[in-house]
Amino acid sequence: GGLYVDAGDFAGKGYAQVIVGAGRTGGPRVTVWDVKTNSEVYNYFAYENTLRGGVTVDAADLRGNGFMLIVTGAGQNGAPQVSVWDGLAGSNKIPTLYGRPFANNNTTNRNGIGVSEGPARTDRTRVIVVTQQVSSDPSFSAEVDPFTAGIFIS
Repeated sequence: GGLYVDAGDFAGKGYAQVIVGAGRTGGPRVTVWDVKTNSEVYNYFAYENTLRGGVTVDAADLRGNGFMLIVTGAGQNGAPQVSVWDGLAGSNKIPTLYGRPFANNNTTNRNGIGVSEGPARTDRTRVIVVTQQVSSDPSFSAEVDPFTAGIFIS
């Protein structure tokens, strides 16, 4: 099923850690590794652990402060849900949920969600770009406004 990978400073260490999300046949497990110390920083299920569609991951500086938030998209067969996690506020190998999870427009679609950070707007806010992983419906891809998504940018 592969995996999804990104990197960013999730834990406030001054250097990037590597984030890995399980691919299409895995559970929605997210792991963050500190490659300097070869140690696990976070290891958690972003969604219900019985799902076997994986989880997409992205490192996003949504607050504009240089510290990355973990953005996750539920994999195939799960609800089209996006969650944002704050590693600076995490403990016991689990980051803190940042804001509230949200779903894309078509809540019945179970094809999986791709997530990424969009470029900063002229007003310096940032957005999460949400796309459907597999679909014949091109209207599903949408830019999600950070305020309506429950993500508040400081």
